[in-house]
Amino acid sequence: MDLNELFQRHQISLERAANAASVEARHAHLELANGYARRIQEAQTMAPQKVAPQTIAPQPVPRQPGGGGMRA
Repeated sequence: MDLNELFQRHQISLERAANAASVEARHAHLELANGYARRIQEAQTMAPQKVAPQTIAPQPVPRQPGGGGMRA
């Protein structure tokens, strides 16, 4: 199960716990949510950290003294 599925099931378990008709059902859904949370934590700990590539912003072209523009 990938992380997206784990996050989805965790969220659904929390929603079901919040809307449970009994204390027992609430407890069961919270236990499921806790299990998913542990699996998410394990997956994030074991996964290699991906670092976004650095982007280089374009640098402005320096102007020459005296305006440097074309004269008519």
